[in-house]
Amino acid sequence: MKKISLVYVLATILLFSCRQSAPLAEDGPVKSAAATESEPNTVQTYTTKLLTFDYLVQSTGKVKAISEQKVLAENNGLITFCNLRNNKQAGNGSTVLTLDTKATLLKIDKANERIYNSRLNYQSDLLSQESLLKNKSKGIRDSVYRKLKANSGLSDAESELKDLNYELSKAIVKAPFTGTLAGVKVQNGQYIRAGDELFTIYTGNDLYLETKILETDIGSIKIGQSANVIPVSGASSYKAVVEEINPMVDENGLVSVKLKILQAGGLLPGMNATATIMEPEQKCLIIPKQAVVMRSGKPVVFTLEEGVAKWNYVILGRDNGKVFEVKEGLKEGDKVIISNNLQLAHGAPVREEKR
Repeated sequence: MKKISLVYVLATILLFSCRQSAPLAEDGPVKSAAATESEPNTVQTYTTKLLTFDYLVQSTGKVKAISEQKVLAENNGLITFCNLRNNKQAGNGSTVLTLDTKATLLKIDKANERIYNSRLNYQSDLLSQESLLKNKSKGIRDSVYRKLKANSGLSDAESELKDLNYELSKAIVKAPFTGTLAGVKVQNGQYIRAGDELFTIYTGNDLYLETKILETDIGSIKIGQSANVIPVSGASSYKAVVEEINPMVDENGLVSVKLKILQAGGLLPGMNATATIMEPEQKCLIIPKQAVVMRSGKPVVFTLEEGVAKWNYVILGRDNGKVFEVKEGLKEGDKVIISNNLQLAHGAPVREEKR
């Protein structure tokens, strides 16, 4: 009975020892007996090499005009001429709208009449004081002249005429710069008040994209870098360059960047678009994205060595959507497996597909 118990104890210890030494697949490379005995998997490979890596920073933003201005009415009045139409081109200083000026012109005539009469009174008063001022200093003479001018009403009449001429000039609305008209809100025969919005004008061929870049990527962005801008319609891609970088990070960890669009034909202010900024990098080791598999949250790459798959932990750098930069774990010339690698085990037999 004691012999049987001893044999049972020894068998239990041996079984427990075997279970403790068995490696777990997720903890590292495992070469399973089943894998070595199974039919080799057919895989495609990629030979690692040092290449120039183009890092892409992508973000979204809105298309805006370099120059854009809302034009407001400065006078009350009835519109007698309106050359405003959405999408119409207007030259710098061209007249696009005029208001009825009959009342203002009548006031100007009356002001000119008052100036004429006041000037006669002023000249008469001046003659009466001329002998008294002959030996006075220039300062005293100037003070007397100003007082006589005010007493005659000439100063007020001249000031009123200046105000009326200014009012008359504001009855003519001109384009502040050469651009495209948009958001037209008025028409001929309409009565408007000072402060009413009339239209918007913008430089249609001088557009930029304002976008936000993560602060982690801003170190990769430089003035003059090339970029592509694609509107949400996806109809065309527009070349652009980085023109301005705001040297402040906002509360969301984003930095504002302006991309000047080189040929903006077809784009409109307010459009939503995606920007892709290209950063030319120095040569580095790169691999296709499909070469990387995740095991327990860590990136792993299988290499083909003498007919079997070898497990390699790697440290990856940046990616551009197609390839990864490899910082550690592989060397130039390694043959990495890029297909049928999701279920591979370390040491599993593989056969390279001939292409």
